[in-house]
Amino acid sequence: MAVRIEGADAYKKKLKQLADKYPDVLDMALDDTAATIQADAMRFVPVDEGILKNSINVKTQPLFKTIGTSLDYAVKMEFGTPTGTGPNGGPRPYLRPAFNNNHQRVTEFFIKNIKNIH
Repeated sequence: MAVRIEGADAYKKKLKQLADKYPDVLDMALDDTAATIQADAMRFVPVDEGILKNSINVKTQPLFKTIGTSLDYAVKMEFGTPTGTGPNGGPRPYLRPAFNNNHQRVTEFFIKNIKNIH
């Protein structure tokens, strides 16, 4: 099951504009940001046996990074279920907070490093 974050399409459009002009710097910025989001998601995930935590990974392609897990119950943990997963039956998000806390990092990294090139 795939999860989409609202605003991702507009964000991708802006990144595409930067990618056309500075692909190498943008790819480094995306790598840095994806690694930070992964680390925070691993820190935020509720831990029982650590299986979900250890399954969070980053798949990299040029100018495209995917952060997630292939475990079926990961989506249930993130969004909850009708019967619930958390102590109150609700969601226990870990990936969305990690993204929300760090998505601006790609811009900050890009600006900092583009100055070194030009």
